[in-house]
Amino acid sequence: MRLYKIQDDGSKFILHGETGLYSRLKEVFDNTGLGISVTEAEDATANILYTENNRDIVLRLLNEHTEKASRS
Repeated sequence: MRLYKIQDDGSKFILHGETGLYSRLKEVFDNTGLGISVTEAEDATANILYTENNRDIVLRLLNEHTEKASRS
């Protein structure tokens, strides 16, 4: 899945990406069993809530399961 933009507001990552990104990420994070919440967003594709303790895990999983859009 292609990820176009990540914003970090200090408590959640706001993700912008391809159609289907929300469903795929929800599946990935639900399967970890870590209780990391992936929600649909009004102005973006998805939000992922994180804590100071699991922020690095969230970033690693995003890196493993998404493709970054190339810059033109």
